[in-house]
Amino acid sequence: QSKPKDFPSTSEYDGLAQTQAAEVVASSSVRYKYDTIESQTRLLADTLFLMRDYDAALGVYRLVKDDYKHDKAHLHHASTQEMMALCMNQLNDPNDDSYGYDIQHSIETALYSYSRAGDEEKEGDASNNRSVRPTRAPYATRLATRFCLSVSSSRSICNEKHMEIADLLASASSHETPLGAAVLLEQSSSHYYQANMTRKYAFHMLMAGHMFRSANQPLHAFRCFAASLNVYHGERWNELRGHLRSALAAQLFGMDRFALSMQFYCQLIGSGGGRVSTRSQAKFLNHVISICTEHKDAAFAAVDRMHSDESPDQKDDGIGVVVNNFDQATRQVEIPNIGFPRVVDGSIRISVDNGRETLISLGRNESIQTESSGSKKEGDESIWHDLMNCTTAELRVCGGMISTPTTSGTLASGLTKQPPLSDISTDSVITELDKEERDAEYRERQKRKVGSRAPVVRALSEPLVVSFRIQNPLGIEVELTEIQLMA
Repeated sequence: QSKPKDFPSTSEYDGLAQTQAAEVVASSSVRYKYDTIESQTRLLADTLFLMRDYDAALGVYRLVKDDYKHDKAHLHHASTQEMMALCMNQLNDPNDDSYGYDIQHSIETALYSYSRAGDEEKEGDASNNRSVRPTRAPYATRLATRFCLSVSSSRSICNEKHMEIADLLASASSHETPLGAAVLLEQSSSHYYQANMTRKYAFHMLMAGHMFRSANQPLHAFRCFAASLNVYHGERWNELRGHLRSALAAQLFGMDRFALSMQFYCQLIGSGGGRVSTRSQAKFLNHVISICTEHKDAAFAAVDRMHSDESPDQKDDGIGVVVNNFDQATRQVEIPNIGFPRVVDGSIRISVDNGRETLISLGRNESIQTESSGSKKEGDESIWHDLMNCTTAELRVCGGMISTPTTSGTLASGLTKQPPLSDISTDSVITELDKEERDAEYRERQKRKVGSRAPVVRALSEPLVVSFRIQNPLGIEVELTEIQLMA
């Protein structure tokens, strides 16, 4: 048999039961129902506000707010305080500012009640972790943020009260999500700037940048970091400037802006970037090496910018000419003024081992010395000079020497056909030897007058020992490989 049309089916019964149950739950969760005296009073106050009778609405709001406060209905109490602030703002005369203090007090009370309501909502959420910022702000916290942004955009409320409004915005940001906190902190920093509190402006812009970075908004984070960096100048703010540079460098590195990132990293590793910990130095240096090896074009662009900031005496304008004129020439990344390990020039020693205990050592811009058993004294090369004189005299007698020893101490010879050794006269050799000794003495006198000294003559492929000392201004250990000796 067919059922009557007005008789519901089983599925309709189930749906009706679920709807009635939801209505019961919703009615039980409502703090003040429509027929309570508090709801009726609030409805009257809102109606008067819509009719623009702000004075009467303010009186009714004041009447009902005490009931909400006594019942500890923080959300209702905050909403009432917010409406009271709006009513007093409409009634306030900007000339005498009679409601100025009351408006400020209502705003502070509303935000405090919103924060208490948000804390109660967090306590009811078992999955909430108070050690980290929430991914979704509670309903009361979102109402507080909306109210803060409304107050911040009102010129009449913020007039000559930028400091107080900035403090309220900064305090409200502690309960928000990273994105909401970033917006509130940026707004508070603008009010600090209008109140001529530049350092607080820079600090809150820095905090806003960190919040934007946590909210995965890299462009906004970079904008905040760059705005705050312009404030900290001078020797007093090295630590803060170093912190901002590290934040900017990390942000740019994550945005694939490697040239700018390398500039900031080099400023941090080098001098003038503030105190940097050993761990941070190692991380910065790894980033610089990564940019130089994987993104050479960006590294060259960063180096060119750093060279352009140098004085004209420090610039090396011939690099591009050399690279362009030679096909096989390749440019290397040379970072200026970064504070890498360097060789101390005064410690360089070039020594020649002659198989005995004596070493002839030559330092940069120093005279030739010998080291024997730990003591230093002038070297004696008379034997070598005697051998050179005898050889030169014999070659002259033989007619095979057409030029004298060069100033470098080596024999520049152009050998011709020599007569037999039996035809060489001993007297002729002695005569030439005496002449060569006189010439050598004359050259020595001339050198002493000028004050110069001829380089030491060495044999081809003779082994050299080079010793030097390296200073490492960094706080980390640096491994050096492929060291080259260039002369």
